[in-house]
Amino acid sequence: MSEPAWSRAEFEARLRERGRAYHIHHPFNVMLNSGKATREQIRGWVANRFYYQVNIPVKDAAIIANCDERAVRRNWVQRILHPDGHGHDPGRIEAWPPPAHAVRPATPPLPAPRRGAASPWART
Repeated sequence: MSEPAWSRAEFEARLRERGRAYHIHHPFNVMLNSGKATREQIRGWVANRFYYQVNIPVKDAAIIANCDERAVRRNWVQRILHPDGHGHDPGRIEAWPPPAHAVRPATPPLPAPRRGAASPWART
């Protein structure tokens, strides 16, 4: 048995309620975007975000490796190519050196995004 369709007002109210959990409302994100985060907090955010971005294609490759559905694998592979790049496209991970360099962590906390690539954390 299905519920009746929501009215426009009910739909909007439920959608707005879900939006309260969105990351832009998280206290740290509010602090970061309002300029109240310390330099060390920003450095930590950059390191955490970089680590997360570098590991997304690794996680997606593990999913693909364990998937028996050819069509799903062919579709999912785009989730690896976008961050890691392919052909002449270096991928979105390569966009990280400028923000990483800008905050200059005291100690390089993360490896380079690819074997043989210069670390975005290196001081020059």
